[in-house]
Amino acid sequence: MGYGIIGVSILAVAIIGTFILPFVVKKSDKTRINKFDKFILIIAPLLLFASIIGTIISDDGYWIINEGYIVESKLSATSYYSTSTISEGSKKVKIQLGEAYEGKQLLIKKVKTIRNTEVIIKIVDGGEPQKLPFVEIGIDKIVEPFVVKTTDGEIIESTFNLR
Repeated sequence: MGYGIIGVSILAVAIIGTFILPFVVKKSDKTRINKFDKFILIIAPLLLFASIIGTIISDDGYWIINEGYIVESKLSATSYYSTSTISEGSKKVKIQLGEAYEGKQLLIKKVKTIRNTEVIIKIVDGGEPQKLPFVEIGIDKIVEPFVVKTTDGEIIESTFNLR
């Protein structure tokens, strides 16, 4: 959000400057502003603004910290997720699938952070046999209610709800 405000401010100053510049130059008449100077004065902020908007739009809102498989145990009978705080207030979400998903692969399909935070996972074939998949992702901010669910609509419960 901050980069967007900075980009809009630079763009506004450049456009206003383009319109005011001819009046300032006529008074001083020491230097001439040609069309190339005006072109650069408009295009440079537009390119900066476009790159900032592109960066904001392309951000997934999460990053993968760790992913892999664990050997099945009595404690891993059910699927669950847990959250913890990592550096600078960001959150880590660990999603562990239960024995019903043995040999499957866990993929993050989407992380929605507007209004409430929702992590949608996709479960596909192709994992390691006799092992259970897990993934740890980082999220900048979790907005309650926090939901982790599969693409089939199955809700993965928190470790707090399993106790």
